[in-house]
Amino acid sequence: MKRNMAHNQFLLLNDRRFLPLFITQFLGAFHDNLFKNAFVVILLFGVASQASQKATLGIDPKLLVTAAAGLFILPFILFSAIAGQLADKLPKDRIIRIVKIAEILIALAGAFSLLIGSVVMSFIVLFALGAQSAFFGPCKFSILPQHLQQNELIGGNALLNTGTFLAVLTGTIAGTVLITLPYGSIIVSLSLITCACIGYASSRHIPIAPSSTPHFRVRYNIITQTYRILHDALVRDRFIRRTILGSAWFYAMGGMFTAQLANFTEESLNGNAHVLAFLLVLFSIGIAMGGLLNNKLLKGRVEATFVPIAVFFISVFSVDLYFSSPAIGVHTGPLLSLSQFLENTAHWRVIFDISMIAICGGLFIVPLKAIIQDRTIVAERARIVAASSVMDAVFIISASIASGACIIYGWKIVEIFLAFACINALVAVYLCLLLPPRILNKFKK
Repeated sequence: MKRNMAHNQFLLLNDRRFLPLFITQFLGAFHDNLFKNAFVVILLFGVASQASQKATLGIDPKLLVTAAAGLFILPFILFSAIAGQLADKLPKDRIIRIVKIAEILIALAGAFSLLIGSVVMSFIVLFALGAQSAFFGPCKFSILPQHLQQNELIGGNALLNTGTFLAVLTGTIAGTVLITLPYGSIIVSLSLITCACIGYASSRHIPIAPSSTPHFRVRYNIITQTYRILHDALVRDRFIRRTILGSAWFYAMGGMFTAQLANFTEESLNGNAHVLAFLLVLFSIGIAMGGLLNNKLLKGRVEATFVPIAVFFISVFSVDLYFSSPAIGVHTGPLLSLSQFLENTAHWRVIFDISMIAICGGLFIVPLKAIIQDRTIVAERARIVAASSVMDAVFIISASIASGACIIYGWKIVEIFLAFACINALVAVYLCLLLPPRILNKFKK
């Protein structure tokens, strides 16, 4: 059975070694994005439409939305080092259950903040959600090698990746839509609490994952320990360093793309919110498809054979997106509906480019996560995963700052896509260093 799972990753969804973790992760990602996007809608439409509240805050709602995104990412930088140490010292299944209990408490606080309409409390809840996700991350990834065989890691990571992106997508749509309904705050609040409770229930079925270093001493100095885990991950092993940097670049590129997709839809495509939702669905499904393709292509091998190729083609399709978008023409009329958008055959090339960028993105990230799990020492695996989380967060924030600076200087969104595509092509060359020796040796010959 286990050997078959290397070729049919979906069999893992029938296995207790994986299914409870998958459900727990899916509901957690859905829960976070349900709250985040409901809050964003309140900021952009609720607060912005109430002049008195806007005057009281004294801050542009768009800046508040930007701050909300940064506040959710910040805990990954602050707490990942401590989370990684705890995940190496304590049984990971126990930590996951504690994190899920915390999620229930946060859900209650989030529901209360939505019901009373408190922006300040909602920001606190958003930070707390980021913190509990930061503590969950090292356990989530470092527990897989304890429960799965090596030839199942690619499939397991692909399924987790797929579940995460679909949870983000459905959570985004649900949060955006439900909060606008009559009694939307109540509906979202009940959904938050329900998700958190079911997530905790599923976490109780995760098999035992004993501590790898029970006598390890946890140090709580955030600055020194963050430096230490980054040093251990990035200095001692060049292969792991390259893998972590490759993973971080994926999140920088993907974060920039999804963050600017709304602006791209309006500025370059003249599309309305339904067009944006359609493109987000395409992007999420594409990432999922690409991730699932890895297991078929690699046949369970934990290696980066197709990663440089995938990264290179992300640049190819991003450059084509740059050239295809202006060809659509400048619109001066009202925003296009989804049906109007699809009727124009010039848009099909854009749809194809976005879909292929996403599929290549899935092919890009899944092997890197599996390599980190497989190539690290068991006793410090969670800390290395935590270091990767820190780098992911740093790169995401850096990409956001760079994109914001470009917008301030008057760049069009497609020009930002083109700039990132050029940098991405250099990353593809760098990631050739991750190719298996049997392939590198052929080039040397």
